[in-house]
Amino acid sequence: AHADPAAELPVVFTVLDARFHLRGRSAARTVRPAEFFKTHLTTALEPDELLTEIEVPTPPPGASTSFVEFARRHGDFALGGAAAMVDLDGDGRCREARIALLAAAPTPVRATGAESVLVGHELNIEAAAEARALTEAEIEPTGDVHGSSEYRRLLIGALVERAVLEREHSDIINEAVNYRLAMLGLSDEALPENVRGVDRAQLGDAYLVVYSSSTKMSRARD
Repeated sequence: AHADPAAELPVVFTVLDARFHLRGRSAARTVRPAEFFKTHLTTALEPDELLTEIEVPTPPPGASTSFVEFARRHGDFALGGAAAMVDLDGDGRCREARIALLAAAPTPVRATGAESVLVGHELNIEAAAEARALTEAEIEPTGDVHGSSEYRRLLIGALVERAVLEREHSDIINEAVNYRLAMLGLSDEALPENVRGVDRAQLGDAYLVVYSSSTKMSRARD
């Protein structure tokens, strides 16, 4: 019950819609993630209560899950992350989508706009890009010495896009990143020489977030 907004488990429990079973001296109660996590390092536990059980409902049959995060160094707390649970119908259209965000707010939060835009549609790069844009519009992460609010906002948006598409093969991730480059008006030639032609899935959205942000700021200065 540490409730660190940059920790993985709270986000996983949020995307899986877990039930937190609490017991006090006189009564027991069950709360959902949105009720349990209150703010930084703070939960709904009363002074006389203990967290006795966390119940995780089984995802729908055939549903896929993914979790992505980015930290400066292995083992550090992440600067941002996203967990996704997607259930498709027989025609390949999204029947249900849940997306939870890491380090986007004082508590784990659901990306409700991104979720709603996916339901009823095929999971293609256009849908993932729209989910990314809606996420970036909805959140305002706190910045610090490790990354500004704007950097974290773009990073988390990129990770939402990747989480949505991760159930597919890396070729669609490559296509999605190329799509993003085109939206930014960038080309492979515009990238630094040491990463030109590198597999986009290996290059990573975190690098592109930094590069595209610095490019836009340079253009603004010019």
